[in-house]
Amino acid sequence: MKKTGLLLLLLALLVTGSAAAQTPVTEVPARTLAVIRLRIAPGQENLELVTLPYRTPVIIEARNNIGNWLLVRTEAGVRGWAAARFIGWDPDIDLALFPVSGEVFGDNPASAGPPVAVAVPEVAPATPPPGEPGTVLARLNVRAAPEATAPVINRLEFRSAVFIEARNGIGNWLLVTSADAAVRGWVASRFIEWEAEVLLSSFPVSGEVFGGFDPAAATQSAAAPAATAAVPLVGGRLADGSVPGRALVQNLNVRRSPAATAEPLGQMSLNTRVIIEARNFIGDWLLIRTEDGRLRGWVASRFIGWSAEIDLATFAISGEEMGQ
Repeated sequence: MKKTGLLLLLLALLVTGSAAAQTPVTEVPARTLAVIRLRIAPGQENLELVTLPYRTPVIIEARNNIGNWLLVRTEAGVRGWAAARFIGWDPDIDLALFPVSGEVFGDNPASAGPPVAVAVPEVAPATPPPGEPGTVLARLNVRAAPEATAPVINRLEFRSAVFIEARNGIGNWLLVTSADAAVRGWVASRFIEWEAEVLLSSFPVSGEVFGGFDPAAATQSAAAPAATAAVPLVGGRLADGSVPGRALVQNLNVRRSPAATAEPLGQMSLNTRVIIEARNFIGDWLLIRTEDGRLRGWVASRFIGWSAEIDLATFAISGEEMGQ
Protein backbone atom coordinates (compact mmCIF):
# COMPACT_ATOMS: atom_id res chain seq x y z
CA MET A 1 0.00 0.00 0.00
CA LYS A 2 2.81 2.39 0.88
CA LYS A 3 4.47 1.73 -2.48
CA THR A 4 1.19 2.32 -4.28
CA GLY A 5 0.64 5.58 -2.40
CA LEU A 6 4.16 6.74 -3.21
CA LEU A 7 3.71 5.95 -6.91
CA LEU A 8 0.44 7.89 -6.98
CA LEU A 9 2.11 10.85 -5.29
CA LEU A 10 4.96 10.84 -7.82
CA LEU A 11 2.48 10.59 -10.70
CA ALA A 12 0.55 13.57 -9.32
CA LEU A 13 3.74 15.61 -9.07
CA LEU A 14 4.70 14.74 -12.63
CA VAL A 15 1.27 15.75 -13.95
CA THR A 16 1.38 18.99 -11.97
CA GLY A 17 4.87 19.79 -13.22
CA SER A 18 3.86 19.01 -16.78
CA ALA A 19 0.83 21.24 -16.55
CA ALA A 20 2.94 24.06 -15.10
CA ALA A 21 5.50 23.65 -17.89
CA GLN A 22 2.73 24.04 -20.47
CA THR A 23 1.40 27.28 -18.97
CA PRO A 24 1.30 29.89 -21.78
CA VAL A 25 3.78 32.75 -21.48
CA THR A 26 3.30 36.33 -22.65
CA GLU A 27 5.18 39.63 -22.49
CA VAL A 28 8.50 37.99 -23.41
CA PRO A 29 11.37 40.46 -24.07
CA ALA A 30 13.04 39.97 -27.45
CA ARG A 31 14.87 41.81 -30.22
CA THR A 32 14.94 41.81 -34.01
CA LEU A 33 17.73 39.79 -35.66
CA ALA A 34 17.60 41.75 -38.92
CA VAL A 35 15.82 44.66 -40.57
CA ILE A 36 12.23 43.36 -40.53
CA ARG A 37 8.72 44.39 -41.49
CA LEU A 38 5.76 44.27 -39.14
CA ARG A 39 2.64 43.22 -41.01
CA ILE A 40 -1.11 43.44 -40.35
CA ALA A 41 -1.44 39.64 -40.20
CA PRO A 42 0.82 36.57 -40.23
CA GLY A 43 1.97 36.08 -43.82
CA GLN A 44 4.41 37.59 -46.30
CA GLU A 45 1.51 38.57 -48.56
CA ASN A 46 -0.06 40.88 -45.97
CA LEU A 47 0.36 44.65 -45.87
CA GLU A 48 3.33 46.20 -44.07
CA LEU A 49 2.75 48.39 -41.01
CA VAL A 50 6.30 49.56 -40.29
CA THR A 51 9.95 48.59 -40.81
CA LEU A 52 12.01 47.88 -37.69
CA PRO A 53 15.82 48.23 -37.65
CA TYR A 54 18.22 45.48 -36.60
CA ARG A 55 18.29 44.87 -32.81
CA THR A 56 15.06 46.74 -32.11
CA PRO A 57 13.73 45.71 -28.64
CA VAL A 58 10.24 44.18 -28.82
CA ILE A 59 7.83 42.27 -26.59
CA ILE A 60 6.38 38.96 -27.83
CA GLU A 61 2.64 38.73 -27.11
CA ALA A 62 1.56 35.67 -29.09
CA ARG A 63 2.13 33.47 -32.16
CA ASN A 64 0.07 32.18 -35.05
CA ASN A 65 -1.12 28.57 -34.98
CA ILE A 66 1.96 26.98 -36.60
CA GLY A 67 4.43 29.33 -34.91
CA ASN A 68 6.22 30.83 -37.92
CA TRP A 69 4.88 34.34 -37.16
CA LEU A 70 4.91 36.25 -33.86
CA LEU A 71 2.70 39.08 -32.62
CA VAL A 72 5.11 41.65 -31.18
CA ARG A 73 5.00 45.12 -29.66
CA THR A 74 7.72 47.78 -29.78
CA GLU A 75 8.70 50.04 -26.88
CA ALA A 76 6.71 52.80 -28.61
CA GLY A 77 3.59 50.60 -28.49
CA VAL A 78 3.47 49.69 -32.19
CA ARG A 79 2.07 46.18 -32.65
CA GLY A 80 2.17 43.82 -35.60
CA TRP A 81 3.23 40.44 -36.94
CA ALA A 82 6.88 39.49 -37.58
CA ALA A 83 8.44 36.35 -39.05
CA ALA A 84 9.52 34.26 -36.04
CA ARG A 85 12.93 33.39 -37.49
CA PHE A 86 13.94 37.06 -37.30
CA ILE A 87 13.07 37.50 -33.62
CA GLY A 88 15.46 36.43 -30.85
CA TRP A 89 14.36 35.65 -27.29
CA ASP A 90 15.39 33.56 -24.29
CA PRO A 91 16.17 30.08 -25.71
CA ASP A 92 14.76 28.47 -22.54
CA ILE A 93 11.28 29.68 -23.50
CA ASP A 94 9.65 27.28 -25.94
CA LEU A 95 7.88 28.78 -28.94
CA ALA A 96 4.93 26.45 -28.26
CA LEU A 97 4.29 28.22 -24.94
CA PHE A 98 3.28 31.48 -26.60
CA PRO A 99 -0.52 31.83 -26.79
CA VAL A 100 -2.09 31.50 -30.23
CA SER A 101 -3.66 34.61 -31.76
CA GLY A 102 -5.43 35.42 -35.00
CA GLU A 103 -5.44 39.19 -34.48
CA VAL A 104 -5.41 41.32 -37.63
CA PHE A 105 -4.53 45.01 -37.83
CA GLY A 106 -5.26 47.83 -40.22
CA ASP A 107 -8.69 47.99 -41.82
CA ASN A 108 -9.92 44.90 -40.00
CA PRO A 109 -8.48 44.84 -36.44
CA ALA A 110 -9.44 41.84 -34.35
CA SER A 111 -9.49 43.86 -31.16
CA ALA A 112 -9.71 47.47 -30.12
CA GLY A 113 -7.43 47.33 -27.07
CA PRO A 114 -5.26 50.32 -26.19
CA PRO A 115 -2.12 49.06 -28.01
CA VAL A 116 -4.03 48.84 -31.31
CA ALA A 117 -4.84 52.54 -31.07
CA VAL A 118 -1.17 53.49 -31.54
CA ALA A 119 -0.81 55.70 -34.60
CA VAL A 120 1.47 53.52 -36.70
CA PRO A 121 1.75 56.04 -39.59
CA GLU A 122 3.58 58.45 -37.24
CA VAL A 123 6.55 56.07 -37.04
CA ALA A 124 6.30 54.60 -40.52
CA PRO A 125 8.48 56.05 -43.31
CA ALA A 126 6.97 59.02 -45.12
CA THR A 127 7.75 57.39 -48.44
CA PRO A 128 7.91 53.70 -49.36
CA PRO A 129 11.39 52.15 -49.02
CA PRO A 130 13.26 51.75 -52.33
CA GLY A 131 13.30 47.98 -52.02
CA GLU A 132 13.35 44.93 -49.77
CA PRO A 133 14.95 45.54 -46.33
CA GLY A 134 18.14 43.60 -45.74
CA THR A 135 21.13 43.32 -43.41
CA VAL A 136 24.84 43.19 -44.29
CA LEU A 137 26.53 39.99 -43.05
CA ALA A 138 30.15 41.23 -43.28
CA ARG A 139 32.16 44.39 -43.85
CA LEU A 140 31.44 44.68 -47.53
CA ASN A 141 32.82 46.39 -50.64
CA VAL A 142 30.26 48.26 -52.73
CA ARG A 143 31.20 48.16 -56.41
CA ALA A 144 30.37 50.16 -59.54
CA ALA A 145 29.03 47.12 -61.40
CA PRO A 146 27.94 43.55 -60.61
CA GLU A 147 31.35 41.87 -60.88
CA ALA A 148 34.44 41.40 -58.74
CA THR A 149 36.66 43.38 -61.13
CA ALA A 150 34.54 46.54 -60.85
CA PRO A 151 35.99 49.46 -58.85
CA VAL A 152 35.10 49.74 -55.17
CA ILE A 153 33.05 52.93 -54.78
CA ASN A 154 32.17 52.62 -51.09
CA ARG A 155 31.88 50.21 -48.16
CA LEU A 156 29.13 48.94 -45.88
CA GLU A 157 29.76 47.95 -42.28
CA PHE A 158 28.79 44.63 -40.69
CA ARG A 159 25.10 44.51 -39.72
CA SER A 160 24.28 47.82 -41.41
CA ALA A 161 20.77 48.12 -42.86
CA VAL A 162 20.17 48.30 -46.62
CA PHE A 163 17.33 48.18 -49.12
CA ILE A 164 17.62 45.75 -52.03
CA GLU A 165 16.58 47.37 -55.31
CA ALA A 166 17.51 44.77 -57.92
CA ARG A 167 19.83 41.92 -58.92
CA ASN A 168 21.96 41.04 -61.92
CA GLY A 169 20.73 38.33 -64.29
CA ILE A 170 22.19 35.37 -62.43
CA GLY A 171 21.46 36.76 -58.97
CA ASN A 172 24.97 36.66 -57.50
CA TRP A 173 25.06 40.47 -57.18
CA LEU A 174 22.51 42.85 -55.65
CA LEU A 175 21.95 46.55 -56.22
CA VAL A 176 21.46 48.04 -52.74
CA THR A 177 21.00 51.40 -51.05
CA SER A 178 22.01 52.04 -47.43
CA ALA A 179 19.24 52.92 -44.98
CA ASP A 180 20.46 56.53 -44.84
CA ALA A 181 20.64 56.69 -48.68
CA ALA A 182 24.32 57.67 -48.46
CA VAL A 183 25.64 54.54 -50.19
CA ARG A 184 24.35 52.92 -53.37
CA GLY A 185 25.93 50.25 -55.55
CA TRP A 186 26.49 46.55 -56.16
CA VAL A 187 27.36 43.94 -53.51
CA ALA A 188 27.73 40.14 -53.57
CA SER A 189 24.30 38.68 -52.76
CA ARG A 190 25.66 36.01 -50.42
CA PHE A 191 26.63 38.74 -47.94
CA ILE A 192 23.12 40.20 -47.67
CA GLU A 193 20.35 38.71 -45.52
CA TRP A 194 16.65 39.41 -46.08
CA GLU A 195 13.27 37.87 -45.27
CA ALA A 196 13.35 34.18 -46.18
CA GLU A 197 9.88 34.36 -47.77
CA VAL A 198 11.18 36.76 -50.45
CA LEU A 199 12.82 34.82 -53.29
CA LEU A 200 15.99 36.11 -54.92
CA SER A 201 14.33 35.57 -58.29
CA SER A 202 11.57 38.04 -57.35
CA PHE A 203 13.96 41.03 -57.48
CA PRO A 204 13.97 42.94 -60.80
CA VAL A 205 17.02 42.54 -63.03
CA SER A 206 19.26 45.58 -63.55
CA GLY A 207 22.45 46.31 -65.44
CA GLU A 208 23.04 49.76 -63.95
CA VAL A 209 26.68 50.83 -63.53
CA PHE A 210 28.22 53.75 -61.64
CA GLY A 211 30.97 56.26 -62.33
CA GLY A 212 31.23 55.55 -66.06
CA PHE A 213 32.63 52.05 -65.50
CA ASP A 214 32.67 49.95 -68.70
CA PRO A 215 32.37 46.21 -67.89
CA ALA A 216 33.29 45.18 -71.45
CA ALA A 217 36.52 47.22 -71.44
CA ALA A 218 37.42 45.92 -67.99
CA THR A 219 36.93 42.32 -69.17
CA GLN A 220 39.24 42.86 -72.16
CA SER A 221 41.99 44.46 -70.08
CA ALA A 222 41.74 41.76 -67.44
CA ALA A 223 42.09 39.04 -70.09
CA ALA A 224 45.36 40.48 -71.46
CA PRO A 225 47.92 39.43 -68.81
CA ALA A 226 48.12 35.65 -68.49
CA ALA A 227 49.46 36.01 -64.94
CA THR A 228 46.04 37.10 -63.66
CA ALA A 229 44.78 33.52 -63.48
CA ALA A 230 47.75 32.59 -61.29
CA VAL A 231 46.68 34.82 -58.38
CA PRO A 232 45.95 32.46 -55.46
CA LEU A 233 42.39 32.37 -54.16
CA VAL A 234 41.69 32.83 -50.45
CA GLY A 235 40.50 29.43 -49.28
CA GLY A 236 41.16 28.12 -52.82
CA ARG A 237 39.36 25.43 -54.74
CA LEU A 238 39.78 21.72 -54.16
CA ALA A 239 41.13 19.42 -56.84
CA ASP A 240 37.62 18.52 -58.04
CA GLY A 241 36.68 22.21 -58.45
CA SER A 242 34.53 22.39 -55.32
CA VAL A 243 34.85 25.29 -52.87
CA PRO A 244 35.23 25.24 -49.07
CA GLY A 245 32.62 27.27 -47.17
CA ARG A 246 30.81 27.55 -43.87
CA ALA A 247 27.29 28.05 -42.51
CA LEU A 248 26.51 31.68 -41.60
CA VAL A 249 23.48 30.94 -39.41
CA GLN A 250 22.40 28.52 -36.71
CA ASN A 251 20.08 25.58 -37.48
CA LEU A 252 20.42 25.84 -41.25
CA ASN A 253 18.12 23.40 -43.06
CA VAL A 254 19.70 21.13 -45.68
CA ARG A 255 17.00 20.11 -48.17
CA ARG A 256 16.38 17.36 -50.69
CA SER A 257 16.10 19.79 -53.63
CA PRO A 258 16.69 23.53 -54.27
CA ALA A 259 13.37 24.84 -52.92
CA ALA A 260 12.10 26.12 -49.56
CA THR A 261 9.25 23.61 -49.77
CA ALA A 262 11.58 20.63 -50.23
CA GLU A 263 11.94 18.04 -47.48
CA PRO A 264 14.66 18.86 -44.89
CA LEU A 265 17.34 16.17 -44.64
CA GLY A 266 19.02 17.66 -41.58
CA GLN A 267 20.35 20.86 -40.03
CA MET A 268 23.75 22.48 -39.68
CA SER A 269 25.06 24.60 -36.83
CA LEU A 270 26.61 28.05 -37.20
CA ASN A 271 30.13 27.87 -38.72
CA THR A 272 29.75 24.23 -39.84
CA ARG A 273 32.42 23.65 -42.51
CA VAL A 274 31.05 22.53 -45.87
CA ILE A 275 32.18 21.79 -49.41
CA ILE A 276 30.22 23.60 -52.13
CA GLU A 277 29.73 21.30 -55.13
CA ALA A 278 27.34 23.23 -57.36
CA ARG A 279 24.45 25.72 -57.60
CA ASN A 280 21.02 25.76 -59.13
CA PHE A 281 20.54 27.78 -62.33
CA ILE A 282 19.68 31.11 -60.71
CA GLY A 283 22.20 30.68 -57.90
CA ASP A 284 19.92 31.12 -54.89
CA TRP A 285 20.57 27.51 -53.77
CA LEU A 286 23.83 25.60 -53.33
CA LEU A 287 24.51 21.87 -53.36
CA ILE A 288 26.83 21.22 -50.40
CA ARG A 289 28.19 18.43 -48.26
CA THR A 290 29.61 18.67 -44.76
CA GLU A 291 33.34 18.06 -44.38
CA ASP A 292 32.68 14.80 -42.53
CA GLY A 293 30.43 13.62 -45.38
CA ARG A 294 27.50 12.88 -43.07
CA LEU A 295 25.12 15.38 -44.68
CA ARG A 296 24.66 16.37 -48.33
CA GLY A 297 21.93 18.45 -49.90
CA TRP A 298 20.71 21.92 -50.86
CA VAL A 299 20.90 25.12 -48.80
CA ALA A 300 19.98 28.75 -49.52
CA SER A 301 23.14 30.36 -50.92
CA ARG A 302 22.81 33.51 -48.83
CA PHE A 303 23.40 31.47 -45.67
CA ILE A 304 26.76 30.06 -46.86
CA GLY A 305 30.03 32.00 -46.77
CA TRP A 306 33.04 31.32 -48.98
CA SER A 307 36.01 33.21 -50.43
CA ALA A 308 34.89 36.58 -51.84
CA GLU A 309 37.27 36.06 -54.76
CA ILE A 310 35.34 33.05 -56.05
CA ASP A 311 32.30 34.16 -58.02
CA LEU A 312 29.03 32.30 -57.57
CA ALA A 313 28.63 32.24 -61.35
CA THR A 314 31.69 29.98 -61.67
CA PHE A 315 30.05 27.13 -59.74
CA ALA A 316 28.77 24.20 -61.79
CA ILE A 317 25.00 24.08 -62.32
CA SER A 318 23.09 21.08 -60.98
CA GLY A 319 19.49 19.98 -60.64
CA GLU A 320 20.27 16.88 -58.57
CA GLU A 321 17.72 15.76 -56.00
CA MET A 322 18.83 13.70 -53.03
CA GLY A 323 17.57 10.17 -52.69
CA GLN A 324 16.84 9.67 -56.36
